[in-house]
Amino acid sequence: MMTDEPIRVLVVDDEPLVNQLIQSQLTNLGHTVAGAAFDGPEAVALTCQLRPDVVLMDLQMPDPQTGQDDRLAGLRAVQMIQEQCPTPVILLTAYESPELVQRASDAGVGAYLVKPSRNNDLDRAIAITRARFNDSMELRRLNADLQAEIAGRKRAEAERELLLAAEREQRELAEALEKAVAAVSGTLDLDDVLDRILEQVERVVPGDVFNIMLIEDGVAQAVRWRGYEPLGIEEQIVNFTVPVAEYPSLAKMAQTGETVVVLDTATYPDWVMLKGQEWRRSYVAAPIQVAGQTVGFLNVDGTRPGQFGPTDARRLEAFASHAATAIENARLHQELREHAGQLEQRVQERTAELEAQYAWLDTILGSTTDGIVVTNEEGSIAHANPVAQAWLTQTLSPEEAGRLREAIRSVVTRAEEQPVEILELTGLDLELSAALVVGEEAEKPTAAVVDIHDVSHLKSLDRMKSRFTTNISHELRTPITTIKLYVYLMQHHPEKREQYLDVLAREADHQVRLIEDILEISRLDTGRIEMKPRPTPLNKLTEITVVRHLELAQEQGLTLEHHPAEPGPVTMVDPERIVQALSNLVENAIHFTPAGGQVVLSTGTEKTEGRTWATVTVADTGMGIPEDELPHVFDRFFRGVEARSMQLTGTGMGLAIVEEIVELHGGRVTVQSQVDVGSTFTVWLPLGD
Repeated sequence: MMTDEPIRVLVVDDEPLVNQLIQSQLTNLGHTVAGAAFDGPEAVALTCQLRPDVVLMDLQMPDPQTGQDDRLAGLRAVQMIQEQCPTPVILLTAYESPELVQRASDAGVGAYLVKPSRNNDLDRAIAITRARFNDSMELRRLNADLQAEIAGRKRAEAERELLLAAEREQRELAEALEKAVAAVSGTLDLDDVLDRILEQVERVVPGDVFNIMLIEDGVAQAVRWRGYEPLGIEEQIVNFTVPVAEYPSLAKMAQTGETVVVLDTATYPDWVMLKGQEWRRSYVAAPIQVAGQTVGFLNVDGTRPGQFGPTDARRLEAFASHAATAIENARLHQELREHAGQLEQRVQERTAELEAQYAWLDTILGSTTDGIVVTNEEGSIAHANPVAQAWLTQTLSPEEAGRLREAIRSVVTRAEEQPVEILELTGLDLELSAALVVGEEAEKPTAAVVDIHDVSHLKSLDRMKSRFTTNISHELRTPITTIKLYVYLMQHHPEKREQYLDVLAREADHQVRLIEDILEISRLDTGRIEMKPRPTPLNKLTEITVVRHLELAQEQGLTLEHHPAEPGPVTMVDPERIVQALSNLVENAIHFTPAGGQVVLSTGTEKTEGRTWATVTVADTGMGIPEDELPHVFDRFFRGVEARSMQLTGTGMGLAIVEEIVELHGGRVTVQSQVDVGSTFTVWLPLGD
């Protein structure tokens, strides 16, 4: 469907190739290309300057400041356009999501097309968008206000439901723990206590079967259980015994005292699957420890994969502690009955044991990595262990130390609710929880204990996961989008088949390189790459690297030189991995250096910070790196603005792999660069003995 007159269109897409393809498509439809923009701020500026009839806007574009891809950059640009110079906007994207459609509509987008779009769809979208924009701008604004109000109410209701659910869950857990404590303190009948503990575990851990195993002479035997009879598998647990050393999950708990969570027994490498027990698809367990020794296990099995998580493990730890107390009480009671004639001696021995335990607890409080704070009922600090004291008086700034004191006071005043509060400080994330202390003769709490746990690494992992998910989704989708575009063009322009096949081959090669780099990073992250270090002359490794890349340098019209130090340094490294890292650096230097330039690979030694290092330097006379991009060059998937605009091939993973390999050898990588002058990357490695 053609419009009555040519339409002036501004094309916005960060990929130059895709931008040009869209311009060609518009020209074929008889429209006029008013201009082209490659990021959000440029799109806003050109819209207000050129006043086009319609803007075709890409959804995901890089942030000009950081070079990182931003999934919603297009929507923010649309909002700014509607605020500064209202213009009809059509959103072009590789995403297809009802949520994004709604957000695009709220932002003032007139149409939403998934790339690559057909000519008829694009032409129809342009006509409809202009008509809607001219006839219904005010109506859309009113509708957006209404939708925002409705969404706000829904979010508030959802938040209230989440809070209520969390409160119910915490209340049920507290009640279960209270009943477990009552069982432990109410009887010395071990079987009765363990039955009651399993009953409470069943309330708060979403498992299918539950059991408690006790260890004797290295063999664990099930002594109490629940849930087997309804599944018709009770015969599997009666008289069930296993050698602890032959089951990795049990052996690990016995040795480390840590809980175990198995998301899927079918894929867990250390899982021992017994015949007839294939129904066990997920597993969580906590060791039962008495006086630092593992005496048994509290086990929960599920019939579905992914049934348990860290929260379930922490809950089991609490119940395992009560089971340990019950076992200890039962054993002490048996000992007292067996040694009634020596009661006085046993009392003295027990007193000595308790004193040792108290001293041991004092030692733990002084050496634990958690901060422990004792306060009065108002939250004023009465005592703090060394970790907490360091945070309050040394590590943190006075302002942030004040925020920590206020957070301690806050959790203490709400201690009856068993709150958990996260305090985000500069470079430090702390999790605070409080428990009230009631004296034997007091009617109300007189003090509180606050546990402060450093969860910075967990927060960092969560942020890393989010960044990785965002980057990888776009990096994998962009080549696929280009391939789809060229397949479309091949179908409609078969006479250019060979030309399009060349582009498709390059994109497929890029996709393969990207996946190989991702797999390499994954192997490095998970420690699955076996390092074989041995004393190795660095000059030999740099010579191998130069020989491998001489032909590539000559093809690019460059000079590749080797300047080894004499005598050359010797380091304890894995030669294959170091050559891999050096090859990445040399290939980068060749790709980013124009014809007639020079790349120099040299070795040497440098002394810094009281230590002598072996060094390898890769210097080029290329385009250089802008100062604001230098902090990000080793980030995964990072590619500079200049590299993207020049359509230079690459995955943005090479330097990240270099850094990972060098750090595995106890070294580091540094970079110095100046735009239009060149870059110098230096690998610092420990000298061999």
